[in-house]
Amino acid sequence: ILVITIKNKRDATKREEAREKLLFTNITEFLGTVEYRRKGDWSTLNKNLNFKEDYSFRTSEDSSLSMQMQFDNTIKVYSSSEVLVNPPVLEKNEPKINKQVIELDRGELTAIISIGGRGLIHIKASNVYIVAQSGLFKVLYNDEEDRGEVVVKNGLVEVSEAGSSGKPVKLSGFYKVTFEKGELSSPTQASVIQYDWH
Repeated sequence: ILVITIKNKRDATKREEAREKLLFTNITEFLGTVEYRRKGDWSTLNKNLNFKEDYSFRTSEDSSLSMQMQFDNTIKVYSSSEVLVNPPVLEKNEPKINKQVIELDRGELTAIISIGGRGLIHIKASNVYIVAQSGLFKVLYNDEEDRGEVVVKNGLVEVSEAGSSGKPVKLSGFYKVTFEKGELSSPTQASVIQYDWH
């Protein structure tokens, strides 16, 4: 019985360590003036950050920020933008991510979604939710006018309105959908070369 108890404790410890590792997001690169805050006042980011709590980031003009989530999913935040990065929501008692929510309060971001990380990144802008299934896509949001767009260069994303019982809009490469005051338009073809993918 003692042996089993020790093994169970060891397994539980390993599981907790594995769960803990899944909570971290890494700032891998930033250019220009980027500010961040957990709670309280904004501080200037002066080195790459590895964090597991909810953090807000804002970029000034001519600045950008890149972060790596779990499973090599990558988010790049462009100039004059603000995002809130929430920690991953884990499966109960298991080292497995259900989702990680990123709220785009204003501005522009690009997401690169790996095969292993499909379905994990959920982006919220206004009351529109974007679930990243695969590939490379961009979300733009003008908070003052409460309108924005989701543009897919390649891969697949699902876009839906919060609280809507309808099926999500599926967007594949070279398509986009716009939204205004929380209402989604129908998908249209996108001229992806007009956008900055770097």
